Amino acid sequence: MVMVLLTTLLVPLIILTTYQHQYKNAGAFYALILFMQAGLLVVFTALDGFLFYVGWEAALIPILLYLFALGRRKPGTYHHQVFHLHVCRVAVYAARYYLPVPAHTR
Repeated sequence: MVMVLLTTLLVPLIILTTYQHQYKNAGAFYALILFMQAGLLVVFTALDGFLFYVGWEAALIPILLYLFALGRRKPGTYHHQVFHLHVCRVAVYAARYYLPVPAHTR
């Protein structure tokens, strides 16, 4: 419950602190922040592991999209590629536990 409250209180603070900054596509930036907040709220309110996994992956998508946009603006930055590799590696590793195991392999 504390994490839900912190997420709900910090996202408007993040939006207020970035309000004076000029973005090319401000609507997309704020939409990514709200999408990330929705994913984190799913993570913090999930009652089963699969929903937690889906919410966690949904919360990482806006971060990856923001890093892609940042990488296009600054040549020579490869943060998005490193982030993508780590997220894919962890996602494959975590998905093994949510996929059904065939009976003959037990």
